Formats: sequence, C-alpha cells, structure tokens
Amino acid sequence: MSGFPTGVCVVTGVDGMGAPRGMTVSSLCSVSLDPPTLLVCLRAGSQTLAAALERGGFTVGAGRTHGDGLRQFRTWPAA
Repeated sequence: MSGFPTGVCVVTGVDGMGAPRGMTVSSLCSVSLDPPTLLVCLRAGSQTLAAALERGGFTVGAGRTHGDGLRQFRTWPAA
C-alpha cells in the first residue's frame, strides 16, 4: 500500500446468484501489514456490501493517477 498514495479504487464481489457487484471508492486505508488489513467504507444497503457479506470477501482494484489501469490487490475477507 505504500506505493499507492492516492487514486480511485474499485471494490468488487459476486453475490449469491453469481451476479457481479462493484463500486468505486475514494477512501481506502491500510490498517496493518500483519495480518494485511484494509479499511474501506461501503454504503449501508449497497449491493456490493451485501455481496461481500454474503460471500465473505471482496476484491480491491487500485487505479493510479497516470492512467496505467488497475492494479489488483488480493481478495479480502469481509468483516
């Protein structure tokens, strides 16, 4: 995360029916390195939050300001 000072992130997941869900977020924080933990705020009632909680995880993609596309992080367990 130290190589990603700012930018836009995309949080994605798949709901119980297999439909993709996702949203952009402008605030993402690294909480700890061990274990690797991220903090991201998802709107209550959003389909992305429901999918993350239902399936127990989500994926974060981070875009850089230079337009070089998304860099995908790992899948994170939903807490």
